[in-house]
Amino acid sequence: MRHTLITAAILLLLTAPAAGAAEQGSIGRFVGLWESVDPDDGSHQVLSITDNGDGTVQLLLYDTFFTLCSGGRAIGQGTAVMRGRRSLRSDDFVVKCFETGESKTTPTSFTRNPDGTLARVRSAPLSPITYHRTNN
Repeated sequence: MRHTLITAAILLLLTAPAAGAAEQGSIGRFVGLWESVDPDDGSHQVLSITDNGDGTVQLLLYDTFFTLCSGGRAIGQGTAVMRGRRSLRSDDFVVKCFETGESKTTPTSFTRNPDGTLARVRSAPLSPITYHRTNN
């Protein structure tokens, strides 16, 4: 009986951290520095995703030609939560236009593709943007 209790306690200790690591690993698949070229205007985008440690991530996006800013440079930022295992969604994503000083809130989503890239789907007529991870 004592052997069974000790074995059960050891198994519990070994599996508890693994469960937390699996959850963290899901967010970890998004964390990093990502880059893309917008297929519609050729602008360069850099996306930083950092783990807030509370089940959310911080998004920081720099774009050299942001459509919402009449083609000017912009930075966007917001907090995102996971939607399923492959998607991030930010309802508070704010774009700040450098040239005009305007700020615009636009919900943003990113989906992790099977090939390891990220996709940001935009409304028509804009094409989706594919981001490639530049670090591990």
